[in-house]
Amino acid sequence: MDHLKRSKLSFIKNDCITQFGATEGIKISNDASEMLTELLEDAGFRNSKAVEMHMRQFIFPEIAFYRAMQKNGIGKEEACRFLDDEIQKRAQRSSKRFRTFSRLPWFFPIVKWVIKKAMAYGFPKEGWKTEWKEDNENELAMNMHSCLYMEIFTQYGCPELCKANCESDVTIFRGMEPKVLFVRTQTISGGADFCNFRYLNGKTMSKSMVE
Repeated sequence: MDHLKRSKLSFIKNDCITQFGATEGIKISNDASEMLTELLEDAGFRNSKAVEMHMRQFIFPEIAFYRAMQKNGIGKEEACRFLDDEIQKRAQRSSKRFRTFSRLPWFFPIVKWVIKKAMAYGFPKEGWKTEWKEDNENELAMNMHSCLYMEIFTQYGCPELCKANCESDVTIFRGMEPKVLFVRTQTISGGADFCNFRYLNGKTMSKSMVE
């Protein structure tokens, strides 16, 4: 089974070819595919389908590409910058989808419902420790005290990869503006004790009111 092709980061293969040339790009992608298979064979998914999905679709493919690029002579800084850009590309596509749906009436209540459902089923306690802070007509807010992405990236010796995933949140949720405003002031990957997520009703609040 080609696990890389079935992942959400399979598009990186074509960008490797564009960035590094056909011969080197294909070699990197083939090595990444082999490395991903090895990572999955040794993985534990904490008896959680959601944790398994994140590791198969996002975390391990990113680690595999990172390692494959270094194996093929690309330095860590260059490899990290390349993957940062790739994660941003995917985030920008998600942001455009949010922008399309932001035309719907009652968008803030819809966003609140979607986020709470997504957190309940897609980000369970086996991978994340989430503390809900606010849930009212003006704001939905939570603090995330532990994160699967940071834990796994750190476990596999590449915590630097987590920062791009944190930054992708800002890019994605920017697509909800101006009806829903996303505010973040700190992340675990940036050295804080927790990541904060605040979604504000753009009709009743502004970022300046809480920053």
